[in-house]
Amino acid sequence: MKGLVATALVAALLLTAPAGADVLCRGKKQRVFVRAACKTGETTVDLPQGPAGAPGTAAPNPTRVVDATGVQVGLFAEPGREDSVTTVVFEAGTRLVAADVSDAGFRISIAVLFHLATDCSDQPLAFSRAATFVRYAAVLGTTAYYAEDPITTVAPVAYEHIPDPMGCGLHPLLPNGHCCALQAFGASRFGPATATFSITGFTPPFRLEP
Repeated sequence: MKGLVATALVAALLLTAPAGADVLCRGKKQRVFVRAACKTGETTVDLPQGPAGAPGTAAPNPTRVVDATGVQVGLFAEPGREDSVTTVVFEAGTRLVAADVSDAGFRISIAVLFHLATDCSDQPLAFSRAATFVRYAAVLGTTAYYAEDPITTVAPVAYEHIPDPMGCGLHPLLPNGHCCALQAFGASRFGPATATFSITGFTPPFRLEP
C-alpha cells in the first residue's frame, strides 16, 4: 500500500513540478519532494524511462530560385502551372511579395498599372489577390509593382502600357514614358501601386538551387 501511495505522490509531483526543478527526493518517511538538490538523509528518486523514439526527419532547406550569376531571386513557392511559370516569394521592405518567373526570367504583364481617371492622371493602382499577407507583384517594363494598403474594390477604366517601337499610337504619352489606354475593367481588388525593384538586376536564365 505504501508503494502505491509513493507512486501516486511521484505522479502528482511530476504534474505540478515547477519548470526549474532538477530532481525528486525521498525522505525518511517516504515522502517525495521536488528540489534543486536532495538534502542529507534523502535519496534521489530515479524514474524508469521508456525506449528512445526514432529520430525525426530533418526539415528540408528552402529551395531558392537564382539567376545565371547565382544571385537569389526569391524562394520557390509554387511549382509550374499550365502557363509554365513558377511563383517565388521574397521580401520587399516589410512585405512578403510573390512574383511569377520562368527559366527565361520574370513574367512580363501587359496591364499592371490601372487608373480610375480616363487620362491616367490619378494615382496608379495595382491588382491585389485575396491573400493580402503575401502581395502579388506584376512586372511592367523593367519594374515590378504590388498593391499596398488600402485595398478596395473598384472598377478601373484605363491602364498604362509600354510604348511599342512605333510609340503610343493614338494613346496619350504619360510623363513617365508609358502610354495611357482606355479600357473598362470589372470591379476587383486594387491598392496603390508600389514599385518593388528593377528586374534589370537579374540575369536569365533562372534555375532552382538548394
